[in-house]
Amino acid sequence: MSETAEITVDVMGIEFQAEVSYNYTPGIEPYLDGLPKDCHPGEPDEFEINTLKIIRTKKVALNKTINISNDISELIPLIEDELIEEIKEWQAANCE
Repeated sequence: MSETAEITVDVMGIEFQAEVSYNYTPGIEPYLDGLPKDCHPGEPDEFEINTLKIIRTKKVALNKTINISNDISELIPLIEDELIEEIKEWQAANCE
C-alpha cells in the first residue's frame, strides 16, 4: 500500500520540505522462546520509496497560497537511508 509523508530532507547541507511517497511492509518480531522448531529470527520493516518532491509555498493573492512541487525522485538512491529514517520519525509522530 502506498503512503505519503511530508518530511524535512537534507541534501548536501541544504534542508527542504519534501513529500515522499513510499510502500511500507511492517517487519515480523523475532520469536526466540520455546522449542527450537517454533523459533524464528524475525524480519525487518521494509520500505520502498517511490517518489520524492520538493514542496514550496507561493503566495498568489492577499490571502491565498498554493503548494508547488518539483519532482526530485532521481535523488532517492543518493539519500535513501536518510529518507527512511525521516519516514520512521514521521510515522512515530503521526501514529494514532
